[in-house]
Amino acid sequence: MGIVEPLVAFVVSFLFLGVMVYKRVGLGITLTFTATAFSLLSLDSNIIADVFWETMSDSITISLLLATFGIMLLSQLYKETQFAEMLSQSLSEILKNSKLVVSVLPAIVGLLPVPGGALMSAPMVEAEADKLALKKDRQTYVNIWFRHTIFPIYPMSSFFLLAVALTGVSVVSLITRQMPVVVAMVILGFLIGFWRVASVRHEPSKDGLGTNFKVLLKAFAPILVMILAIVAFNIVRAGEAFNPFVIPIDATYDVSIAALFGLVGILLIAKPRLDTLLRP
Repeated sequence: MGIVEPLVAFVVSFLFLGVMVYKRVGLGITLTFTATAFSLLSLDSNIIADVFWETMSDSITISLLLATFGIMLLSQLYKETQFAEMLSQSLSEILKNSKLVVSVLPAIVGLLPVPGGALMSAPMVEAEADKLALKKDRQTYVNIWFRHTIFPIYPMSSFFLLAVALTGVSVVSLITRQMPVVVAMVILGFLIGFWRVASVRHEPSKDGLGTNFKVLLKAFAPILVMILAIVAFNIVRAGEAFNPFVIPIDATYDVSIAALFGLVGILLIAKPRLDTLLRP
């Protein structure tokens, strides 16, 4: 038994959370302090050290930390190397249909699970949405809705990683089960977001289609490498019963390794300068 009842500890911790958010304390510090306060108040002092050690030495916890760090670092490199801008611009030139661009762009940016990612895609969406004469409230809806359509099946999102870690379901299995949800979300979002909105065609691009495809492939390559690595790991593991080749690494680290592949990919392709990598 802790200092107080768990319910009381929960309420007190959330009061701390509210006060710190109101005082504009950093999000990382706020969440860490709130979780620590809840633990100290609700857990028996004799087991706190044991719980801490078991948590920090657990393979699932370590893999989630490594995967999250790798993905967030990749997202930051995408912004610093202008790859995010290249991705959106080339996609806009290829699709040449403002409705498609407005719906696909947030989902593409959603592949980079950064905090406030909707703000990153907002100016890109606004430029295309203005061509469709969409009102600001509908622009906001389209941006946020389509950004999140990819999350139920995207193996590099924190929500997906947590679901896999907690349920023990394989990545491929969870994607298959979630696919109908994504299809329904896309259809519903398109119907609501573009109801009675006329289509607008783009003017011909100065660059050819082949050039834009090359730019898109170059910018998308690091993310594609991560996704293919995840799929490859799952295919190999599924056939381990019939194949003598066995991956000598725990499956919980698959996403962490895939994130490392993505980081190596963007470093090789973008070739960022040292000051870019060391920038705080």
